[in-house]
Amino acid sequence: SKRERIGVLLLAIVLFFAMLLEVLGLGILLPLLSLIIDPEKINQNNLIKEIKLLIDDISDQEFIIYFLLAFLLFYLLKTLFLGYLSYRQNKFLTGVTNSVSNNLFQNYLKQPYTFFLKKNTSELIKNIQIEVTHFGVFISSIIIVCSEIGMIFSISITLIYIEPTGALT
Repeated sequence: SKRERIGVLLLAIVLFFAMLLEVLGLGILLPLLSLIIDPEKINQNNLIKEIKLLIDDISDQEFIIYFLLAFLLFYLLKTLFLGYLSYRQNKFLTGVTNSVSNNLFQNYLKQPYTFFLKKNTSELIKNIQIEVTHFGVFISSIIIVCSEIGMIFSISITLIYIEPTGALT
């Protein structure tokens, strides 16, 4: 239906945003680790140096603490967003499963009486209950595979961008 198509489009947009958050989280991790290992990198990296100048005149140790707090806040917000994404995926899958089940049931109700005499009713019930559930699991698997492929692709591109020789060897 049109509503389900819009749901798929919205889910794809939210999945793309989640992919961007994962890449950003990976991109923030490397500068953070290098700052913790060598605080002198603050003055060597132009972007970090500009950020430090925007905050005001603070020591390198305070800047690292603020950077760590921002990192933790980012990961907290990312975790909340991924929880919301999981909720949206499950809500979408439940809606699709219910829609397919109702459509199948409505089609069974429109059948003539002779249809039910020829068919085993346990097979009809199995189709409504079990097969529709299998269909929902199948759709869920497709969503997971697509999101994981996108995640692998984006993380690979990020790693190649950050460290081309190390990522390709």
